[in-house]
Amino acid sequence: MADKNKVLYLDTSFLAKPLPEDDGDGPIFIEGYASTNDIDRAGDVVPASVWEKGIENYLKNPIILAHHKHTEPIGKMVEHKIDAQKGLWIKAKISSAAGQVYKLIKDDVLTAFSIGFRILDAEWNSEAEVFLVKELELMEVSVVSVPCNQNTLFSLSKAFESEEEFNEYRSLFTKGNAAKGHETPIVTGK
Repeated sequence: MADKNKVLYLDTSFLAKPLPEDDGDGPIFIEGYASTNDIDRAGDVVPASVWEKGIENYLKNPIILAHHKHTEPIGKMVEHKIDAQKGLWIKAKISSAAGQVYKLIKDDVLTAFSIGFRILDAEWNSEAEVFLVKELELMEVSVVSVPCNQNTLFSLSKAFESEEEFNEYRSLFTKGNAAKGHETPIVTGK
C-alpha cells in the first residue's frame, strides 16, 4: 500500500555570491528559486500558495544540506520570499567548513537546489495528466550536483522505486480519493 508520507524532491538552480569581505575562505551566499509555479515535464505542479504554511516548520531550523544527506549540513537559509507569480525564492549562507561542496559552489560546478518535502494534500487530474500539490511540509533544502532541470523540475516519479509504486501513490490523490476531498480543476496552459 502506498504511503502519503513520502519525502519528495524538487530541483532548481542558484547563484553563488561571495561576501564583500571574502578573503577566499569566508562564507558565500547562494540564492535562487527553490520552487516555481510551472508545470514540469513530468506534469507536476507546486504552486507558490503552498509555501506560506509549508515552510513554517523548516524556518525553525533552516539548515542547507549537501545532496540530501542529513549528516552533511553546509549552511543556513538566511532569507526567503514567496513570490506568487514565480514561487519560493531563498538565499543561503554556505560555510567554508563545507569543504569540497563549498569549493564546487565557488567554482560554479554545483549550481542547483533540491528540496525534500512531505505532501499533506494533493490532487491528480487524469484528464490533464497533472499532479497538483495543494499542501506540503518542507523537510529540507539541499545543494545537489545533477538536477533534473536547471530551471525547475519537480518529479514525483523520481522518488519512487518503480513506475508501479508511483502510480499506486498517485492513485491516493485521484478524484474520489483526493486528500481532504479537494478536486480543483487544473489549467495546463500558461
